[in-house]
Amino acid sequence: MGIDVATLSLLARARSQGASFERSITIGRQRLYIQPAHFGKAKAKLAGLVGVQDWPAVEAALGDSSGLFEPLFRALGAKQTDSLDYSPYEGASVIQDMNAPIPDSLRGKYSLVFDGGCLEHVFNFPVAMRNCLEMVEPGGHFVTMTTANNYCGHGFYQFSPELMYRVLGPENGYAVREAVLVEILPERNRFFRVPDPAVLRRRVDVRNATPTLLWVCARRTEVKPIFATPPFQSDYAATWDASGGPHVDHLGAAKIRNQKGTWKDTLLKLLPGGWLHFARRLNDAVREPLARTPGLQEIDVFDA
Repeated sequence: MGIDVATLSLLARARSQGASFERSITIGRQRLYIQPAHFGKAKAKLAGLVGVQDWPAVEAALGDSSGLFEPLFRALGAKQTDSLDYSPYEGASVIQDMNAPIPDSLRGKYSLVFDGGCLEHVFNFPVAMRNCLEMVEPGGHFVTMTTANNYCGHGFYQFSPELMYRVLGPENGYAVREAVLVEILPERNRFFRVPDPAVLRRRVDVRNATPTLLWVCARRTEVKPIFATPPFQSDYAATWDASGGPHVDHLGAAKIRNQKGTWKDTLLKLLPGGWLHFARRLNDAVREPLARTPGLQEIDVFDA
């Protein structure tokens, strides 16, 4: 778990969009994984996103000898910088097993709860997520950077945008401010805004070969009992609630009834079985999955 250039850029983006760092807690005591060389051409853009007045303090925090998140968060406006962990081995200020409910003293205490790669390692995810959401004060924000695709074996889980949109919805007193898939590439990271599958009316299927993270920033709009009603996947819920909505075919791909496929889909259907398999494998090998995934929009993360 830790904060790299991509995470820092998105934290600064969340701050520019209204997230307050004043009373912050991180799930796991976050470390910084940023070297001056990592900025490259992004330094000027990041400085502009952070703000001319605050950038010197942020840059100094990144060079702090501790290598920990606290100086960075203070430079972003934090007056309180707590961290929560299962044990005190990394010096966390709050010792709590996230598999178990948090005490009342932590509920509604923070303006910002940041998970930078911890929830995927907690077995009892619903309890851990409820803990995070209950620690946020009304008007505060929950922010996470977690594993989405091609991280099998890194932790217990990889998470989908569908899950985050359903968990961070009005039923639980939250509204997603932004969800972004981050494609980790050697030359540069690419950022794609992800819409709510319920609004898009189809699943957001991510089938790429590149390590991909999921960033979500959500605001607590009101205090409601978390998970009083269990979340349901949007395409199934639409099928149950109304006729004429999305249906799920035998391959598990959500489609809108009477939706026309692309010319490529039509062409592939004309090929014999063996050639069809070969063509699909070739298509998967050469395409840019996130760039071509329906509904995704590539964004400049520095343009808040």
